[in-house]
Amino acid sequence: MTPFPVPKFRLLLSKHRRALMVVFIFVIFVVAFPFTPGGRQILRLSKEQHQIDVVAPLLKSQKRFAEIHVDIWPANGGELAVEGEVPNMDDLADLRQIVSDALPKTPVLFHVVLRTPTSQPGQSPGGD
Repeated sequence: MTPFPVPKFRLLLSKHRRALMVVFIFVIFVVAFPFTPGGRQILRLSKEQHQIDVVAPLLKSQKRFAEIHVDIWPANGGELAVEGEVPNMDDLADLRQIVSDALPKTPVLFHVVLRTPTSQPGQSPGGD
């Protein structure tokens, strides 16, 4: 006779039950993960990565957009971010048109600045 009673939870720890519990937990994780905030964020970021794969080659094929970078901006649920600088307003308008034609109905954050011409020595900033 043992001084302590044998715990009844040993029946729950048989090899078959442990394997069943592991499979059950794995299935719940796989089914539930896309509905969690982390799972939704991963799905949105993978969608944005696909959009980068569409837009980046279009911009790299044109030399005037050599300084433009396309990335994911994680704020607001993940947006496409177009960053860099262009030499003039016409190129900026062309850039916006190329991106909107490639990705209609996609929110895009543009952070593009115009390159200022370097002033000549002895020239006043006002052009006088």
